[in-house]
Amino acid sequence: MADPSTAIKIAFVVFGLGFLFFLFGFSSPYWHLMEWVDHGHPRTTYYGLWKHCQEQARYRSLPYDFCFSLISGDYARDYIRAAQFFETVGFLTALVSLIILLLSICIGSCQNRRILPILSAITAFAAAGCIILGCIIFGAKDEEKNNLSWAFALTLVGGILFAIVGVIVLVFSVIKKGTTESV
Repeated sequence: MADPSTAIKIAFVVFGLGFLFFLFGFSSPYWHLMEWVDHGHPRTTYYGLWKHCQEQARYRSLPYDFCFSLISGDYARDYIRAAQFFETVGFLTALVSLIILLLSICIGSCQNRRILPILSAITAFAAAGCIILGCIIFGAKDEEKNNLSWAFALTLVGGILFAIVGVIVLVFSVIKKGTTESV
């Protein structure tokens, strides 16, 4: 990975995957999934950061779900509010990281400035930290154990990938410094 352009291409691919994973997990109501049998009928409860749903009954083998929002009202617990906050800050910080990285690559007057990739790496680390912290808050305070679902995992993987982007961009800026000093 001696070529800085290769490093930045890898960073963009990893950022794209991380953003895709994070966006699917962030918006999905499947952070928590619990299935049980109630009087011989299977029941399901699932929720995420924004919506809580419970399967109420079955009508002709089709499930009927009762859902309500966790944005307003008394249904959202404090830990869900905290997770919403940190995940949203992580989302916004990841967007800032992408914008700074694009500026440092696409704008001619910004291409020789080392501070922009470093700022992009710092904001990618901040996004990863906020996302992972939101996942820790949700996972630690979730009442039922072992019921965290795929959307929770996707969000966590997205946060880890943002941290990897930060490392790649930071290494890219060090390589860029080394190539400009040796010339």
